[in-house]
Amino acid sequence: MIKVLDKTLDILEAVALASPAPVRVSELAARFGLNAATTSRILRDLADRDYVERADRLSGYRIGPRGLALANQISYRPELLDRAVPLMETFGQARSIHVLLAERRGLRRYILHCCTYSRNLPVHLNEVVFHDLFGTATGMVLCAFAPEAERRRIAAARPEPSRYGAPDPEAVWAEIRRNRRAEFSDDQFCAAFPVYRDGQVVAALGLAALEYVFGPEERERLVAELGRVAAAIGRGISSGGAPV
Repeated sequence: MIKVLDKTLDILEAVALASPAPVRVSELAARFGLNAATTSRILRDLADRDYVERADRLSGYRIGPRGLALANQISYRPELLDRAVPLMETFGQARSIHVLLAERRGLRRYILHCCTYSRNLPVHLNEVVFHDLFGTATGMVLCAFAPEAERRRIAAARPEPSRYGAPDPEAVWAEIRRNRRAEFSDDQFCAAFPVYRDGQVVAALGLAALEYVFGPEERERLVAELGRVAAAIGRGISSGGAPV
């Protein structure tokens, strides 16, 4: 029963993220390792409750009125996002870069908000949840500032190789805590800072840009400015605008 529920939610998320473009039954079946009959039955059950709707017989399904209405009623973490989004948008647009805000739940990374103003590096989020804590700057920051017991569980589970190439993740996390940021470069230049609320890290603010677009001094300025934006978000959500 749990596995059926998992697949149903996976399909609903996939259809919602693709909408308004419809998704074919065959695409969903292949993606989630189901046969066509099971996938069709799940979609019919969702359609019966108006979470999805059939666009037409050939093109597949898209989000339905109930799914859309439910999404429109939800405001997740408004105390954080109401403060963060305007600052992120202003920063991203001024620098023509990709900026994102993420939080961690266990081994999963969730993007709370992202804005893309880079013509050279368009970013399209086609997932709800990401399992890339060791491969992203925001993921590494979120791990580094997790409680010690949680860090041990993350290190033991370690689902992927580290982008930093270090065999001991705790050593990397300790360095990130000392510097209060993470950054790395290959084809892309990425950086992230913790966002504090009353002394506790509640999210990570990151940026991504193509490395060749910005020289070393420009990248240093971007990182410094990203840190200031993260600090401003933290002041805005802390009690009495307390410093972080």
